[in-house]
Amino acid sequence: MNTSAPPSAVLTRVGTRARAASTPKPIPKLREGNNPGHHSPFHGIDPRLEFLLRTRLPNGKRVELLYRPHTPELRWANTGESVSLKPVGLDYDLDPDRKWPIACAISPDNPGRKHLPIRALKIQMGLKCNYRCGYCNQTARPDDSHGNPALAREFLDKMPSWFEPPPDDEKLRIEFWGGEPFVYWKTMRLLGEVLRSRYPQALLNVVTNGSILDDEKIAWLEQHRVQVSVSHDGPGQAANRGGDPFDRPASAEALRKLYSRLRPLGLINFNCVLARNNMSLSAVRTYIAEKLGCRPEELPLATEEIVLPYEETGMDLSFRSKAESQIFKQVFVKELADGSVLGVLNIREKLRDFFLSLAKGRPSHALAQRCGMDREDTLAVDLLGNVLTCQNTAAGDGHAIGHVSDLGNARLDTARHWLTRNECHRCPVIQLCKGACMRLDGEQWRQACRNSFAYNIVLLKMAVGLLAGLRSGEDKNQTTSLLAGRI
Repeated sequence: MNTSAPPSAVLTRVGTRARAASTPKPIPKLREGNNPGHHSPFHGIDPRLEFLLRTRLPNGKRVELLYRPHTPELRWANTGESVSLKPVGLDYDLDPDRKWPIACAISPDNPGRKHLPIRALKIQMGLKCNYRCGYCNQTARPDDSHGNPALAREFLDKMPSWFEPPPDDEKLRIEFWGGEPFVYWKTMRLLGEVLRSRYPQALLNVVTNGSILDDEKIAWLEQHRVQVSVSHDGPGQAANRGGDPFDRPASAEALRKLYSRLRPLGLINFNCVLARNNMSLSAVRTYIAEKLGCRPEELPLATEEIVLPYEETGMDLSFRSKAESQIFKQVFVKELADGSVLGVLNIREKLRDFFLSLAKGRPSHALAQRCGMDREDTLAVDLLGNVLTCQNTAAGDGHAIGHVSDLGNARLDTARHWLTRNECHRCPVIQLCKGACMRLDGEQWRQACRNSFAYNIVLLKMAVGLLAGLRSGEDKNQTTSLLAGRI
């Protein structure tokens, strides 16, 4: 892969524009979904909302572009001509007859629903954890949330009466959640073995802090082809999560063994959270790679972006001023420009998704929440069969929204879709951000919005810079390999 710096033009100003572009696209055709919450697709949003992007090319030339996030379009301001997508290996495919889904604008007054078949099943085994991460989004841990093998057996026995997977089980994703899932090792082992037998092609996934692994668990994960995401914040781990498994010889050796066994199978990645005291993705990647004994560019790393605050500690780890936010932006811009973080899994996915949104003309009203839990075919349940807002909640903390025995009457009334939030209506990065966390509200939501904006506005700069800068014939290797999915 060419590691030279990509031509990343600098976004110097974003401002709203009242006038329409010179040749606006027609508003896309709509497809009604199964959810009765579908109303007017743009929910009061003006689809003509437009932002002026002033951009400086690598040769110093300044240009202006017009971007509409809701329809979406990117045009040269002086000509009205669409910006070419050929530098990123795409062509426009604006089929006027393409029918887009309409996301349900869920809220307490307009609950979402769940229906079969289920594409993604998230099984909450309990919220016990051996760590106490400062920004944890599982802030409530009611005692009645804890599962055990007996409950797991009963859950599995009853599951055929309420669960229906997609016709092709390759499209089924099953996730095992804690707390720390390996605190529930006997329960997870039973669930995993039975579900792997029932759905041999499904993707099984577990997110772990990696601190209580051993040879038995590693062999089981490999045997049953379970994808593992290890949560680790690199140099910010000890301060923000309360302990580093790499500091304990037995845990460090187990993590290295896990990596060596699952990496060749494509079944492992590390996942980090950025914060005001831990701003550099490149530093996170380098830290973990050194502990594993591999090169940073070889390490499959993903990020949950900047911390979303669920309690005071999360608020404290958020940016406290515009100056701190600006420092992060400068760090992130530099790391994107030098190519050191372009291989981060969901950066690559986000950029490609943004380019595809332009190529296909995907309207914003088709966007589900970033987590996907607003989707009708995505289900979080505990071992008692309670349907939950998401896998990070418990029935005992007010987030039971129904029961699997009566799935048709489950009501997701504990969250808000981004379509119901005025900040998102006016935001240039909605195609990238997709609304942060749907269960936050009040000042925590406003801080989450500021954190997510700081991260995603830099990605918008990068995306626009790649397209605008490459117009003048700059080297395409960096972008081509990015979109081809190579690290």
